[in-house]
Amino acid sequence: MLYGFFKNPVYVFKQNNSFKQSLKELFSVFCYATLFLFINYLLVSIIDLIIRSTVGFSFMEAINGVQKTASNQNNILFFLIFAPIVEELIFRLPLKVSRLNIFISALMAYFLFYLSHKPISSLITANELIKFVVFISLSILVLSSLKERFLSFVLHKYFGVYFYALITVFGLLHLTNFLSAVPGNLIAFAPLFAFHQVIVGFFLGYLRLKNGLIWCILLHSLFNLLPTISYFINK
Repeated sequence: MLYGFFKNPVYVFKQNNSFKQSLKELFSVFCYATLFLFINYLLVSIIDLIIRSTVGFSFMEAINGVQKTASNQNNILFFLIFAPIVEELIFRLPLKVSRLNIFISALMAYFLFYLSHKPISSLITANELIKFVVFISLSILVLSSLKERFLSFVLHKYFGVYFYALITVFGLLHLTNFLSAVPGNLIAFAPLFAFHQVIVGFFLGYLRLKNGLIWCILLHSLFNLLPTISYFINK
């Protein structure tokens, strides 16, 4: 079923599975994802070894350093609860396409990628309020112009393109976590080290369609669990 979905993602949403069935599916998908992530880890480790032996820079060491810094600035609840919920609302909620879902996704993206990087004191200003009102107004204007017939046509004709576009953006946005630590002459190799997140995005999207949003949030938390525990133990 996973292979068929990989070849041709279809716009078919979850059945009325029991809790036991959904839990079984969660751990089944997690095991498959872990296998593919392990294979990817081996491949990028070889690539990283070649780059390090050639130019003396290690992508994996740079990524680990950035992750350790992030773990010092945040807490376990951030990685296991806040991040999975917000990222799934942005990238997996709109897989079930409606104007409301797209609007919530855009709102969460505005919060995560813009507001969350600013100190609270700087947000309580007329300038920021105007920006927010403009953002909301433009979002509503654009979404209201999308006709249901057009959305239905795109989803049933080009859902695979839409699905893979979302997971690719999800993966590439994680480049911002470590790109500043990469020398300019090696930036072209950076997407290879974000492919891990593309794989994660695929399995999250699959489970979102099969079992629903709550279950893909739980899967996201599982993906974050072991690295988070490792970072905080080392800390």
